[in-house]
Amino acid sequence: MSVDEAIRELRYLPYSDLGFARVDHHRELRLGLPEAVYGPGKTAEQAAAIVAVLLERNVGAVIVTRAAKSQFEAVAAVAPEAVFHEVPGLIVARSQQTSGGQPVAVVSAGTADLGVAEEAAVTAEALGLGVERLYDVGVAGLHRLLDARGVLDRAGIVIVVAGMDGALASVVGGLVAAPVRGGAHLRRLRGGGRGDRPPADDAQLVRAGRGGGQHRQRVRRCGLRGDDAEAEDAVIAYLDCFSRALRGT
Repeated sequence: MSVDEAIRELRYLPYSDLGFARVDHHRELRLGLPEAVYGPGKTAEQAAAIVAVLLERNVGAVIVTRAAKSQFEAVAAVAPEAVFHEVPGLIVARSQQTSGGQPVAVVSAGTADLGVAEEAAVTAEALGLGVERLYDVGVAGLHRLLDARGVLDRAGIVIVVAGMDGALASVVGGLVAAPVRGGAHLRRLRGGGRGDRPPADDAQLVRAGRGGGQHRQRVRRCGLRGDDAEAEDAVIAYLDCFSRALRGT
C-alpha cells in the first residue's frame, strides 16, 4: 500500500472510537484474538456497530456473548453470515479457520449445564478449534463418563462444566493427562437456593488436572485467574489461553 494508505490504517490500529465504545483492535495483535463483544447492557444497534468495525479491521473470530435475539437481528443486518446459537445466547459473526490438532473436550455434568457448556464449545469452534462434546455425565452415574473415555483420551484440553458442586472436574482430572479447567454451575456459585454450599475452590479445580507436560506449562504461564462470581464469563478468557496453548504459542 502507499504511504498515505498505511497512515490511514495506522490511525485506526489501536482502537476505533464509536462514541459509546472504544473498540480495541490492538488486542488481536497482542493476544492473537480480538475481544469478544459482551451482549448484556448494549442496545441492538450498539452491538451491531461494534461487530461491523471488528469485521472491518480484525481478521479473527468475531462473537457476541449473552446475546438477545434483537441483537442478533441487528448484527445480521451488517453481517449476513452471522449465526445465532440460542442455547448459549452466542452470536458468531465470523469464525477462524480450523487449525487442526487435538480437540477440546467439553464435558458437562447435567442438562442444566448445557448453556454454559455450549458457550464454551461454540466459542472454541469459532476460534478454529476442534470440539468433542460429552454431556450429562455427572458423578451421580460415573458409568456414563467411563463409557465415553475415548473422548477424554483424545482431548488436548478438557473444559468441565461441573454441575452444582464442582465434583466432576476432580474426577476427570484423575483420569486424563491433558490440562483440565473446571468450574461449578453459576446458579450454585451465586447461591440463593436452599442447601447451597460454598463454591468449589477455583485453584483446587485447576490443580485437578494431572500432568499435561508442555501444554500444561503453557496454560499456567497465561496467568489466568477465574472469579467464582463470573464463572461463565471467564470461559472465553480460558479458551483464549487454551487456543494459544494448543497452537504452541
